[in-house]
Order: sequence, then structure tokens, then C-alpha cells
Amino acid sequence: VIEQYVLKDRKLVYVIEVSKYTIINVPDEVTSIGDSVFLGCSEITSISLPNSVTSIGEKALSNCTALTHVNIPTTLTHIGEEQSFSLLQITDMHLFEKDESCLLGVNTAKSFEAVLEQVKKQDVPFDLILATGDIAQDYSEGAYARFARMVKPLNKPVFWLPGNHDDGPKMTRVMPTLDISDARNIIVGKWQFIMLDTQVYNSPLGWIDGDDLSYIQKCVESRPDLNTVICLHHNAFTVNSAWLDQHELK
Repeated sequence: VIEQYVLKDRKLVYVIEVSKYTIINVPDEVTSIGDSVFLGCSEITSISLPNSVTSIGEKALSNCTALTHVNIPTTLTHIGEEQSFSLLQITDMHLFEKDESCLLGVNTAKSFEAVLEQVKKQDVPFDLILATGDIAQDYSEGAYARFARMVKPLNKPVFWLPGNHDDGPKMTRVMPTLDISDARNIIVGKWQFIMLDTQVYNSPLGWIDGDDLSYIQKCVESRPDLNTVICLHHNAFTVNSAWLDQHELK
């Protein structure tokens, strides 16, 4: 753990003799990383951030040429504009509480496990995970707990929205207890992600109402400097597929 540093309102603003470190473990009392804190620190190979950290400032990790590993906490919701990032989007896991349960003859837990193994095998770096619906098939808390257990080894922040097979209110209640964020507006660099709930309970179609549109407008108008990605489970347009179009947004 870094020994001597300067905090301002729990923001890490300066590390004394930072050049002597190759591995950085930020202490638990830090809630944000200030601008340019580790800028140009070519000796650093690894940085571990505690779960208390929610934001990383501008150029905080820029030009750290030897840096190969950053442990990003699930609590992170903002990364400064000068930080590059990648995300992993996963959807339609259709998990059950019971190990042996299948959907259309497919054991969905084993199928999702195979997907995660491919993610690890490809070894493409990513900074956060967007799970865009149909996480569960049986509406059970056990299915959401299974999902949390399965993605935990990826050690990245996870954000979610419900699909037509999910139980949105249950997810809102359960997911935070599983260390999975329920943030609906995520800002990363020059981008903001708006996570919409378009679920109609016990129906395949999606629905967006005036409150949703007002929320989108509020997010966009409050940060006109950002690019905006609207994330939802249901297809917004007809795609001329009998199966997919029954899920179309209304």
C-alpha cells in the first residue's frame, strides 16, 4: 500500500515518491483518483483500487507505459475523458436457480460458463460489463445469485438492465446485495450509458413511456459534452424476424 500521499476530501491528489513503486495498492480511505496522479509513471506495472473508489480523474493513468494490470472496483461509475476504455456486453443468459434446469434442451448455466471461458481465453482487455437483460429465466433470486457468482472472477464492475424474462423489481432489490451496481447512468470518459428498463412483465414486447423519454432528455441535456449510448433489451426497430419482432419496443 502506498505510504505517503495527499488527500483532499478523500480524493487522492498526490503520491509522494511515486517513482519508487512498481505495484500500487490504493488505500481504502480513498474514494476518487485525482487528475494526473500517476501520469507518466513508467515504473508502475500494476494498480489495485479499493471498492471505495467511484471515479478516476483526467489523465490519471496516462502514459504509464509499463502498466499491464488495473484492478477496477465494481463501484466505479466515472472515468476521466483522457482514459481509454473497453466494455464487455453480455445478454440473454436465461439462468435458473437449479443446476440441472434447461431451456429448449440447453443447460443455460453450462452455456454461459462456456461463454465466460471464451472471454478469458480471448484475453481481450475490458474495463466494465453491461448485462443487457434476460439474465434469469425463472425469475428467481437464485438465478441472479448464480449470475453474480459466475461473473465475479472477471473482477470488473457489472451494470445491468432487465429483459422480458427478468423480474425488474426483484433485481433492483437483490443485485446491490450481490455487489452488482444498479446505476442507471454511467459516465466513462467522453461517453454516458443510459440503462433503460423496457420490461413488460410476463410479455415478450418492450415498452418505453414518457418518464423514460424524460430521463433520457435529462441525461443528454445535463451533459451535452458527452456521447450517449442508450442501452435496452428490446429491439427498437422491426428486423423482419418472426421471433425477434415479437420483442420489439412499443
